[in-house]
Amino acid sequence: MEQVHLTKRIGVMFAAACPLGARESLHLEDLKGYPLISLNTENRSQSQLMEALRANGMVPLVAYNCAAGNQKRMDQVVRLSLLTGLVVGAGSILLYEAFAPWIIRVFISDARTVSLATSFIRIRILGTPLMFLSFFTVYLFQGFGKGGISLVLAIARWAVFNIPMIFLLNHLVGMYGIIWSPIVGGHPDSAGVHLRLPHPETAA
Repeated sequence: MEQVHLTKRIGVMFAAACPLGARESLHLEDLKGYPLISLNTENRSQSQLMEALRANGMVPLVAYNCAAGNQKRMDQVVRLSLLTGLVVGAGSILLYEAFAPWIIRVFISDARTVSLATSFIRIRILGTPLMFLSFFTVYLFQGFGKGGISLVLAIARWAVFNIPMIFLLNHLVGMYGIIWSPIVGGHPDSAGVHLRLPHPETAA
């Protein structure tokens, strides 16, 4: 059967008794939990299914390996994604801390505005690694099939921490408090990220 709804169609092989055989078309999420063989007729050293999963980011790769019980591969995907995001976040901090005034001047030339915007962006960019960890945690639990946890974390980030912190820091510090608020209180769920992850069955 061809796996459709992708830029490039792929072929997926499964047992004749598999319930997937009754479907007219498949999505990547339909394949979760089934033992499959995927072939790439153009390059036999690669799997078209894995190519499709990689093209859609970390979540389907984590979900597929989680459902297949491949803990080692899943951990590799998670750690690579985590490292990549943190490196990009650190690089962003270096870039904006060093070149913020010149970046701002690309869009506006008023000296006062450039001065304020430079201060703002140098503060906000410090939260990039934490922001990544926040989204990373939400997407990770989605990959584990724990959508409820993802929803709670996403809501808690804004309703419980971020929005109250905006009012509190604005009252205590003023304008700059609003700029610092997402960093101080916007990413509490990032604390749930561990370099050595438990098996997803225990992540309830």
